[in-house]
Amino acid sequence: MTRLTLLALAAGLAIAPAPSHAQVAFGNSATVLGDEILVGEPHHELRSGLLYVFRPEGGGWMQAQSLEAPDASPGDRFGISVAGEGSDLLVAATRAEGGAGTVYHFTRSGGNWQPAGRLVPNDRTGADSLGTGLALDGDWALVSSIAQGQGRGAVYAFRRSGG
Repeated sequence: MTRLTLLALAAGLAIAPAPSHAQVAFGNSATVLGDEILVGEPHHELRSGLLYVFRPEGGGWMQAQSLEAPDASPGDRFGISVAGEGSDLLVAATRAEGGAGTVYHFTRSGGNWQPAGRLVPNDRTGADSLGTGLALDGDWALVSSIAQGQGRGAVYAFRRSGG
């Protein structure tokens, strides 16, 4: 009985971006945040990557917004990892800035996500792939970099300050 329930639930959540989009690596990352489903597509054709925001509508899920890095460049892999909590959202672009990687912070404003800044450690180098893993909990964000330190890897802890 449990198996049938899980299959029905999974079938009910099948979502995809509007057909006009490239759909290359759609679903590479995904998270649920409140009543939204956020899905990354880091290899979007001719773009830096996209993060799609879906909201429930009419018994299904409709694309409500798509996010791109404010300083996007083709091949950045924006959307390769994502984490969110409350009105905060982190989206990584592991190939941004020549492979060093960048993690973008978005906040919800007026029902939509808006760019709010970036998380960048002070010892980042050209091929770190910052943002391969993300976690967000309250005022803390964890950001991994699999290639930092000549391939040894690192996890950075960022703490929100000032409110």
